[in-house]
Amino acid sequence: MIKSEIILEKALNEYKAKNFDDAFLHIDNVLEMNSRINDELVRNGMILINLDRFEEALTYLDKMLEINSEDSELISRKGVILEKLSRHDEALTHLDKALSLDSQNIIASREKGMVLINLDRFEEALTYLDKMLEINSEDSHILLSKGLVYELLGKGGESSVFYEKALRFEEDNFESLRNIGFHIMQLGGFQNAIPFFERSLKINPNDEGAKMGMKIANEKS
Repeated sequence: MIKSEIILEKALNEYKAKNFDDAFLHIDNVLEMNSRINDELVRNGMILINLDRFEEALTYLDKMLEINSEDSELISRKGVILEKLSRHDEALTHLDKALSLDSQNIIASREKGMVLINLDRFEEALTYLDKMLEINSEDSHILLSKGLVYELLGKGGESSVFYEKALRFEEDNFESLRNIGFHIMQLGGFQNAIPFFERSLKINPNDEGAKMGMKIANEKS
């Protein structure tokens, strides 16, 4: 086994163990040997996202896009990072481009709804989300986004309908459920957040974050 393959194997093991800093360093060593190994550029870009190092992740994505400027997945991931950096208009441009290249791009489809929400283009967001739900009425991400729009419009009753539907199809990932609960609370939907914390705690009863969220939601609702 050549040296680069040994390092990549170490990187993969560290990545699986969520030791992202160590994984990043191992892959960086390989990229010093060959800076155009696209798979490893992708992996390091994803690691940087996991580390919330979004500006650095953009650098990696730009390197990847130099290799393939028409890659819908890469363009959509850049849109996601731009959104995390609150560069909403740029994010929307990239997501629209990704969708023009591949209308079935799930990452871009889901993220575009959130960008429209963050731009306060609520009516446009609702129209877009309805269109997406016509394609897949069980997409928990789209259902959740629609609930968030109604929450922001002060229509808590309508938002709860879509939250309940989202819960029905949401994967049993306690961290994701807990984070959704906190996101809903940030919008003032304390009562609507409770089912997400309950589901999170059912999966992992020892999750302190969900316990704290549940306590706050109950106190405020």
